[in-house]
Amino acid sequence: MAARACVTGKLSASGTDYALTQTNYDALGRANCTAVRMNPANYSSLPGACTLGGQASFGPDRITQNVYDAARRQTASMVAVGAAKAA
Repeated sequence: MAARACVTGKLSASGTDYALTQTNYDALGRANCTAVRMNPANYSSLPGACTLGGQASFGPDRITQNVYDAARRQTASMVAVGAAKAA
């Protein structure tokens, strides 16, 4: 089964975008990755929810990836996916 498309939600007011969140789902309808996008300049050209976008002064995107077992239970939630480790 193929993965399902991303669902995107954007918070805007008076023509200004303030936040954007993407979630993509696997073929069973479970949330695979959720990305909180930090760079408004990239909102019009987004990568998939499991991929970091271009970084700006707001810092890197915040990506969380869920892992499921064969019984379809969530077994882990990995945060900061794709981000460099802090020094």
